[in-house]
Amino acid sequence: MRYQGRIVRWHHGRGFGYITPNGGGEELFVHARALRRWHGQPAGGEIVTYGHARDGRGRPCAAEVRRVDMRPAGAATSRPLASGFGGWWLPVGFLAAQAGATAFGRLPMVVPAACAGMSALTFLVYALDKSAARQGRWRIREQSLHLLALAGGWPGAWAAQGLLRHKSRKASFRGPFWFTVIANIALVLWLASSRGRTFLHVLLPG
Repeated sequence: MRYQGRIVRWHHGRGFGYITPNGGGEELFVHARALRRWHGQPAGGEIVTYGHARDGRGRPCAAEVRRVDMRPAGAATSRPLASGFGGWWLPVGFLAAQAGATAFGRLPMVVPAACAGMSALTFLVYALDKSAARQGRWRIREQSLHLLALAGGWPGAWAAQGLLRHKSRKASFRGPFWFTVIANIALVLWLASSRGRTFLHVLLPG
């Protein structure tokens, strides 16, 4: 038999919390191992369904804890940017275009090299933020993630959103992220133009 309640407290560092049953009653212990189909750890306040069990000491606890989806039936969900192979065409095409422009002398090697380096750094920062979210530690500011993407690391951010499933569904984050993508594409197109190459020749003589 399954019951419904709300997670009222969660201790991130220790991996457990407590559920208050609907209709009142004593709080029920729940361990992170009992969470099913859960991305990260609870923040507290989530409505869940659960079963009853006993731990190794015979004490009552919650089992098979699942979060209740509060969205109305048929509600649209936001898809990750990189959903399947088809979702990778933009960053892959962007990097391939840079390589081709470099091979034909329209971009200096420093441009694709800087983009690759920033992408690797951005992916690493996303991974650190994902780990911090799971463990309830201090998070990296979203503005910092956007600045890394704007500085040329957006392909790495795209990869992290697709592979790590981090920051891939939050609408308020995706809007500014798309701005960084468009700004980078526009900048590289300009750098590959005659005016852009003149600018780079002055900026990077020799």
